[in-house]
Amino acid sequence: MHNLKKLIFMLLLSVFCVSWVSAEETILTCEYYKAADTLSPYPGNQQVGVLCDVYDDYTHQCYMEVGSESATRNSNKESVLNWNTSVENDWQAKEYVKDNNGCPSYLSIRLENGAIFNIGGYEIYMAENLESLIELNKKLSNQRYPATLKGMQISNENKKKAEENIKKYTEMINSQIRSYSIQSCAKEENTITRYEECKEIVSNLKSNISTWDVNVHNYINQGYFNEEDTIIKDYRRAVNNAEFFLEQSEKELEEKNKEIQEELGILDEKKSEVHISFCDNKGVKGTLKLIGNLLLIAKIIIPIILIIFGIIEFTKALTSADNDAISKATKSFILKIISAIIIFILPTLINFIFSSIVKEGSDYNQCRRCIFNRNC
Repeated sequence: MHNLKKLIFMLLLSVFCVSWVSAEETILTCEYYKAADTLSPYPGNQQVGVLCDVYDDYTHQCYMEVGSESATRNSNKESVLNWNTSVENDWQAKEYVKDNNGCPSYLSIRLENGAIFNIGGYEIYMAENLESLIELNKKLSNQRYPATLKGMQISNENKKKAEENIKKYTEMINSQIRSYSIQSCAKEENTITRYEECKEIVSNLKSNISTWDVNVHNYINQGYFNEEDTIIKDYRRAVNNAEFFLEQSEKELEEKNKEIQEELGILDEKKSEVHISFCDNKGVKGTLKLIGNLLLIAKIIIPIILIIFGIIEFTKALTSADNDAISKATKSFILKIISAIIIFILPTLINFIFSSIVKEGSDYNQCRRCIFNRNC
């Protein structure tokens, strides 16, 4: 007898443990309501309430109460027939709930096929929006009754995830604005070298806000938050600051872009972006300017040195009274003068040839001006 009691106790304990482990957690509860004046002629012009629980494995159980605006878990059990099958447009209620963490907006209730008046039960279908409800009802029988979403109860875990996401959006908006300011994108000395980088920051922020606004809108529609909640107010404030920042930044970048193009002589009416050539690089400019200065010095100093050495050699030959030496010195002096003239005019000649061949506004012209005119 003692062993029998022990065995019964162990069996009961096992059943309890299995039931506890396998218990499904409700992550979402959707309530729907159909007013009495729209349910005609069946069943007796009564209002209907529907309550649907969605579990953590995305199975569901619905309860329906005829004659009451609210159903309870003691009401008649029903199932959504298009929960994981398609009735229209390949739409499934289960996939909608998984993707949106929220309830579809409408139910379509109809009598079971063959049911007459109070004999028979109901069939329940879900619809994403009013348009899809109309399409759905076209495919169902005439005895159909639409019910609208009355309210949602969301699990704390899902709401916590939504809250974390909105806080992340707010912080990322503020962070990107700070990043733009720190990098001094709008300062004159940085704009030409960082134009594309600064432009990308602005573009990314605009794109992100557009996506995050949709998500926040969905969270509010799903009942996670309302506009009066602090977290939503903080997000809206960050978005307002960002919109002002974006407007100002785009104007600054556009104005600076035009100034640079006009200054460099590369303004193209068909193209609004800055064309940054190799010669516009700050380091390259410094090197080219140095080459230009050395060339200027060389074309002046070398001819002078050649002429001075020619004069010295010619003077020595004259003082020696040697006709051969004088003849050689004269030829050498003439060659030095010709060389000096060539060296002096050669940079100017090269500059003239390049300026005639190369089109104004090209990369090579930028380099040419920097070397020969030291205009960079």
